Amino acid sequence: MADFMLSDAEWQPWYAGLAKYLVRTDQPGRGMEAGLWKGTPSDLPPGTSLRYKRDEFIFIIAGRVQIDLEDGTSREIGPGEAAHFAAGETVTWTLLTDSFEEFYVYMPR
Repeated sequence: MADFMLSDAEWQPWYAGLAKYLVRTDQPGRGMEAGLWKGTPSDLPPGTSLRYKRDEFIFIIAGRVQIDLEDGTSREIGPGEAAHFAAGETVTWTLLTDSFEEFYVYMPR
């Protein structure tokens, strides 16, 4: 079993925007991970598609986003709302506000 590390790390650059890792395994990208992510429409341009390698749960802290799923389903979510994306799923993101922040958890299958 992987060891978990609690982190008090500062915000750091991520693929788009900034991330603050709260919990990570000793094998980043393969195990459970939790943290905060924040970004702007210039960090994550409208219509950016992301393919998930692991299941991801998100809880929106600030801002609004439209998520479009491969099956044609579209949903707008904002503060206090949550979503789950399954590993292998492709989701198209469009940030609808000038800033956006979420709590996320990546989970291995």
